[in-house]
Amino acid sequence: MIAKTRYISDGKKALKELPIMHYLDAEYLYYPVTSARCPEGETCVRGGQFVKVGEVVGTRKGAFFEQPMHATCSGEVVGYEKHIDQSGKVVDCLIV
Repeated sequence: MIAKTRYISDGKKALKELPIMHYLDAEYLYYPVTSARCPEGETCVRGGQFVKVGEVVGTRKGAFFEQPMHATCSGEVVGYEKHIDQSGKVVDCLIV
């Protein structure tokens, strides 16, 4: 027989004790060129180019649609690197 409980631990106490990490102080931003829904993509910026907030930096191409990629910050494009995305695949990333 399964014992009944009134409280199921969710781990919040342990999470509250961890140090706070500020992501606003990031040195670089990485934009994946492809995603799970868009297996192909291309960028329209070059290394060394300055981009502004909201500017289109590339396009992801899906089966029936195209998805524009917009810059979420202003800065200089550093280049491209391969990184692991949220699905665990290695993809090309644009570095700003």
